[in-house]
Amino acid sequence: MAPAAVVVSVLSLLGRLAVAQQAGTVAGNIEKPPPVALSQCTKAAGCTIEQANLTLDANWRWIYKVQCPGNGQPCSSAGNCFNAGQWDASVCQDPEACAENCAVAGVGAAKYQSTYGVTPIPGGVELKFVTGQNIGSRLYVSIGEAYKMFRLKNREFTFDVDSSNLPCGLNGAVYFVEMPEDGGKGGTNRAGAAYGTGYCDAQCPHDVKFMNG
Repeated sequence: MAPAAVVVSVLSLLGRLAVAQQAGTVAGNIEKPPPVALSQCTKAAGCTIEQANLTLDANWRWIYKVQCPGNGQPCSSAGNCFNAGQWDASVCQDPEACAENCAVAGVGAAKYQSTYGVTPIPGGVELKFVTGQNIGSRLYVSIGEAYKMFRLKNREFTFDVDSSNLPCGLNGAVYFVEMPEDGGKGGTNRAGAAYGTGYCDAQCPHDVKFMNG
């Protein structure tokens, strides 16, 4: 079995696609994913704790126009690249231009909770389906700037889910997908796993904004 990334999800579907994108560096949108502790256990040695994070998928993030003055000053945000399910044609004339002119915003610790409903709790994380105008979430287990690769041959993977408050009709899921460890970083994709790029699954979703990263 190939190593796979694990996805934690409360899902609803989104919009159209481009090739890749820049990593956002605008002040106030620096990436700070919530922590999660993983236990790795053997019969002989008992359990050790590995500290990991839960990184939000790029599809849920703000995609903004990058304005770079070119005089040594830092780049800044110049508005949305993606509005009402459409790319802004003034900066996204083609996929390559879109990758050059648009960036995926980082999400700070407070915004993970206030905007996306992702809240660390003792021993895990709580996900809300609706938080303000945001619906659903998709999160990846990550270590640093790479996805956590799970090699499951001859191993057991267990987790606990409290679904007592999950309303009828909602899909709260933990599942594995085969993805690049770096989220497809390279070429026009400067964001990578640290910003939740690279999602793919066997359902071939048509709502993914970025392909090959």
